[in-house]
Amino acid sequence: MSVRLVDLRDEGHYLRLANGQMSTLLERGVFMPAGVFAAERLVYFPDDREHDFADLPAGVEANDHNSIRVTSVGVARACGYAAVALRHAIRLGRESHRAWVTDGDRGLFPMLDDVIAFLRDCGGFEQR
Repeated sequence: MSVRLVDLRDEGHYLRLANGQMSTLLERGVFMPAGVFAAERLVYFPDDREHDFADLPAGVEANDHNSIRVTSVGVARACGYAAVALRHAIRLGRESHRAWVTDGDRGLFPMLDDVIAFLRDCGGFEQR
């Protein structure tokens, strides 16, 4: 199985990720600027029961499949910055033989350049 992140400005521009790669991106917080977090195979969106924020950040929606849809270029770029930080952390963690670098991180690492380029250049995106 795989997940596609599709550019809302150009549906021919998309990024295909394996489910495990997408799970690692979620678990490592790359999509937290969009208000999305994952742990233990569960994906969490803020909802109206939260007292601090009553809804998703501006430019973020849950689509029909309850997956991420980012209509704001700024939020997409913020996710890209988070991916840059993750790439740097994994690189240094591998070089230093840190225990926190998992097999999921190692499997995602070769794709992070593509993830960063997609998030930097897209006009918003939807997970499909």
